Amino acid sequence: MIIDVSNTLGRHRFKPEIKAEELLKEMDKNHIDMAVIHCYGESMDNESVYRAVTGHPDRFIGLYTVNPWSTDSAGELEEALKEKGFKGLYMDPVRHGYMLCEREVFYPLLDVCRKHQAPVWCYGAAEVFSNPVFFEQIAEDYPDVNIIMGRMGLQYDNASAVVVGKRHKNVFLETSSSMDFNTLRAMKTAGIDQVLLFYTKPVFKSMVCIILFIFSFLYIYLCALFIYSFCHLLSTFVRYGSFYLLIR
Repeated sequence: MIIDVSNTLGRHRFKPEIKAEELLKEMDKNHIDMAVIHCYGESMDNESVYRAVTGHPDRFIGLYTVNPWSTDSAGELEEALKEKGFKGLYMDPVRHGYMLCEREVFYPLLDVCRKHQAPVWCYGAAEVFSNPVFFEQIAEDYPDVNIIMGRMGLQYDNASAVVVGKRHKNVFLETSSSMDFNTLRAMKTAGIDQVLLFYTKPVFKSMVCIILFIFSFLYIYLCALFIYSFCHLLSTFVRYGSFYLLIR
């Protein structure tokens, strides 16, 4: 069975709505058996996810999105897991404005997940709110909760993400938006069992690959330019410094 672990569904204020029927067509076309789905963090359209899961329980696994700053966020999640058929929690620290080191903000949600043995999908790109290094302490505090690190550090801090995945067997690395060499590094270092693959629409996937290739090329070019400039400056300093010593 092939399960895709990263799919967004529902309405967005500025983007076209992603409907369950559209996603099902893409899944059938690419031989995907089931998909883990969640709504946009900024839209909180859990209702669309609920309808998709109840309408196609054999194809969709729903994650509930909740803002931990809400007064009764833990109670909301508890109800979703117990009564509405959601199977886990989706966390987006960037959209909801908290850092993963602010544990008092979201740990009540993880307590609920521990109680119901529900997994957590958490955005884990190389940003100040969700840096992969923060997952280390979370994994230690909740060793009995399975945590999916979404984006696994992207291109900028994939190395840290992979180390966390290697050290903690309850942290799984999700590969969306990652270059192939980062995915290979994750599988070789953390182990195949720690890496979860994703699928997205072919057109979008091609665009992502092109954009990532351009950024990677620019990054390598700028690094090479910096090294060349530094070496040139150093050689100039040594040459003129030696000349200065000779004429003294």
